[in-house]
Amino acid sequence: MHSGNLKDWWDAKTEKEFLSKTKCIIWQYGNYSADEVGLNLNGINTQGENIADNGGIKSAYRAYRNETSVPLPLRCVIHAIMHAIMHACIVACVICIITLMSSL
Repeated sequence: MHSGNLKDWWDAKTEKEFLSKTKCIIWQYGNYSADEVGLNLNGINTQGENIADNGGIKSAYRAYRNETSVPLPLRCVIHAIMHAIMHACIVACVICIITLMSSL
């Protein structure tokens, strides 16, 4: 039977690295703003979603980057384009989140 108690299964080094990266995510997203509504994103309140979004984008990009059927010169151009698209998607998501939060 499960007690529902949390179990600390990370070693100290792993936890320290995770918390360091979490601070980076909080800072990164905390610096996004939507001038249209005059608000900044609160990186602390949205850190769980932000970490998940970053992980998904990184996984998709790494999978795409490992595609070997495309000739190398074209693959380099495609990767640069994909990187720009992913950055634009993050910015668009942040603006959407800020807009939704401001309407509450």
